[in-house]
Amino acid sequence: MVSKASDKPAIARLVAICHSHGLKRVLVSPGSRNAPLSLSFTEHGGFDVKVIPDERAAGFMALGMSQVDHVPTILLCTSGSAVLNYAPAVAEAFYQRIPLLVISADRPNEWVDQLEGQTMMQKGVLSNFVNKEFDLPQEPKDDVTLRYHDRLVNEAIAACFYPVLAPVHLNVHLREPLYGLSEMKEMPYVIQVHESPAALPCEKLIKELSEELNSYSKVMLLMGLHSPDEALKKVLEGLIEKGWVLLNESSSNLQGEKVISCIDRSLGALPAEAEMDFQPELIISFAGPLVSKKIKQRFRKNPPKAHWHIDAHQAHIDMFQCQTRALRFEPFEILKALNKVMVRGDGNFSAAWMNLKQKSAQRHERFVELCPWSDMRAYSEIFKNLKGEYKVQMANSAAVRYAQLYEHEHLEFYGNRGVSGIDGCSSTAVGMAHESDSPVVLLTGDMAFRYDVNAFWTKEIPSGLKCIVVNNGGGGIFRIIPGPKESGHLEDLFEAAMENSAKRVAEISGMPYLSAKNAEELNTALNTLFSDDKSMILEVFTPREENEKVLAKYFEALKK
Repeated sequence: MVSKASDKPAIARLVAICHSHGLKRVLVSPGSRNAPLSLSFTEHGGFDVKVIPDERAAGFMALGMSQVDHVPTILLCTSGSAVLNYAPAVAEAFYQRIPLLVISADRPNEWVDQLEGQTMMQKGVLSNFVNKEFDLPQEPKDDVTLRYHDRLVNEAIAACFYPVLAPVHLNVHLREPLYGLSEMKEMPYVIQVHESPAALPCEKLIKELSEELNSYSKVMLLMGLHSPDEALKKVLEGLIEKGWVLLNESSSNLQGEKVISCIDRSLGALPAEAEMDFQPELIISFAGPLVSKKIKQRFRKNPPKAHWHIDAHQAHIDMFQCQTRALRFEPFEILKALNKVMVRGDGNFSAAWMNLKQKSAQRHERFVELCPWSDMRAYSEIFKNLKGEYKVQMANSAAVRYAQLYEHEHLEFYGNRGVSGIDGCSSTAVGMAHESDSPVVLLTGDMAFRYDVNAFWTKEIPSGLKCIVVNNGGGGIFRIIPGPKESGHLEDLFEAAMENSAKRVAEISGMPYLSAKNAEELNTALNTLFSDDKSMILEVFTPREENEKVLAKYFEALKK
């Protein structure tokens, strides 16, 4: 069967090159100027093309899809301001190191900045958040320019992977007519990329690092956002056995009996009279951003003697303003090499942290067992019922912070923590659910859910998506963090409380809707939510003015 494509030769070749490099997912936001591209991707037959009307939602759906396998998802939009709506998702993908290929249709060069409708300067609009950007030759027809065009498209796809996984922007100028099709006859110019192995640390460096390490008795590993990685987990377990302390979070996706995963909970139980017993001499940080503000504040106020950060591409991360080494290597390679040469460290240091972990866990369990109805109690019941192998997308603000207070097994955690914006949390979950073999749970608040309601403006809601909306009547996070309450404008400028419910979204999208207003109702609803593979929305209503009081009492209880 011969594929059809746009009668514009360059467009047909662009689509064929994408397919040759294994790109298969395309999210199209409808428009006229991108018709040659959208028709070509659809008529080709080798792509999974989904139509997502809202570009902002489409951007985050693509992010969620590419979180699953780290293969670029193609985003395709029309000309004008449409491409600007991708910016929040592209920025988030850039800081999460997730590859996307953004293709924006554009008006002809001669009409840019000439007061033409739906026309603006599109070249460079995403420049701060892409590995590379390309303004392709305008409708080339001769062999030399077509070959140049093909090389740029090949280079763009390769740039999604190097020097680091990240978005890339292709801008395509198109003249009318836009809707013509013809058979795809010529094969494009395809360049296969062969990657060299990552640079490995030399023996001289490892010897130098081990000599410095041996001068420290208290070493702490600090791990941020990271995908599940069994090989890295084994290396870290070996270092923990040698007396190193590992602090991380749910989004690090590395749990263990000897891992301190609930950072804020553990710091909350820290005895003031013995704080220096828990002070590391060296911190080795790696992976992505951390949620915990408490750990950053603690070590900025009381910095360790030394701080190393390991990252193959961006090693100058001075989060405590005391960095002494920037190690440009894959964390796995450095830590594996150190594990082979390191001797056992200070057992008292690691024992102190393990004792702290156990005490904080006991105090946590005692509190939540008797906790009144609140956000805290709701999240406790939710995590008790999350017993399967789920992928959990944590929305920003309250949801991601509450998740850090509970220990989790068999769960994978994801969240838009690159930029940490409220936009796109639901769309990311929808995108992931389209591609994931495991069911996906969206854990969100009412504000984040409402902000991204267009995530559900699609013909195809993926099966297995479970949306849990904790509705605390507004931006509950602003009652937790210092500042908004003292401003005198908590409710009008920050919290944005209003009567709202996810029920209408469920009705419009055709998803079954459940609700709960107390612990008993919540457990019944959770049982229904997880009883089959249907996508559902569960809305949990909690008391707006009580949540902050309960959380304050929780941290008081950790200290007792």
